Amino acid sequence: MKKMEKNYFIPAVCLFLMQAPVIASAESDTTTGVVTETTVTPTPVPAKNGVIKEKNKLYYYKNGVKQKNCWDPTRTYYFDKKGVAVTARKAYGSKQNIVTKKIGKKTYGFDVNGRKVKNGVYADAKGKAYYFDKKGVLSAKKSKRINAAAKPMSTTGSTLRKLLGKPIRTKSAKSCMSGVKKDYRWIYSHIIVQVGKQTNGAFLVYGIQAR
Repeated sequence: MKKMEKNYFIPAVCLFLMQAPVIASAESDTTTGVVTETTVTPTPVPAKNGVIKEKNKLYYYKNGVKQKNCWDPTRTYYFDKKGVAVTARKAYGSKQNIVTKKIGKKTYGFDVNGRKVKNGVYADAKGKAYYFDKKGVLSAKKSKRINAAAKPMSTTGSTLRKLLGKPIRTKSAKSCMSGVKKDYRWIYSHIIVQVGKQTNGAFLVYGIQAR
């Protein structure tokens, strides 16, 4: 009698162990209740608008579309056929050099930040001078006169000074040039003019550079 009880006991224990996980799983499902699927709606990315800097270049977007061959609304930047703002390359020793761009029938100048320049004399990286009016339009006639007077090694410094007006400040140093008493740097808002005062009083032009 004891032997039979022992034989029946072992299968009963095994059966209980096998069923236990199933019962636990069923209880878990019961306590969880009804599973409701939830759909997560991704937040829409706003369309690009305005002047945006990307990889060190400026672009202009309208409702996510890159604009080309146009001004921005403030007419500060102009975007070329690739949609890039017209920008002067940085030149060694200068922060205000410009690049020119003919747009329609008019020519404009743009600085190293892509901004349109206006109301004054500027120079490109090669030392060529340009005069722009208050709207930023190039005056070819006045620019030509300035460059004629700024021809290197010409004695037209006095004429150049009259065209440019009084500089913001002047720096001088002893000259090593033969026949020149002193060298001068006439510093203007956007350019620097370098000249030497000869023993006869005339100003020898060395050149113009962007500030």
